[in-house]
Amino acid sequence: MKNEIVISVMGPKMPCSNCRNTRKNIFQTLADYEQFDLKVTIQHLELNTKESIAKMGVLKGPVLIFDDSIVFEGKIPSKSEIKQALMQYLSL
Repeated sequence: MKNEIVISVMGPKMPCSNCRNTRKNIFQTLADYEQFDLKVTIQHLELNTKESIAKMGVLKGPVLIFDDSIVFEGKIPSKSEIKQALMQYLSL
């Protein structure tokens, strides 16, 4: 099981309500992982720059990224969706 992850929310430079709600769901989901020795870095990446489009190939946010893997795009994932994706990703 991985013990370190970078979680990124990609959206407009000034985070919109969808990005803020996605971050809120991430933090609430991560509360379930406090008992594990999991190091999490959460960051905001700007969508719609030439670099982000070239690197990730996405145009519609919010985009939820675990390390460099796109997990959700164009929707606010629920806490249960984030939890399921996180459990699946960490078990790699």
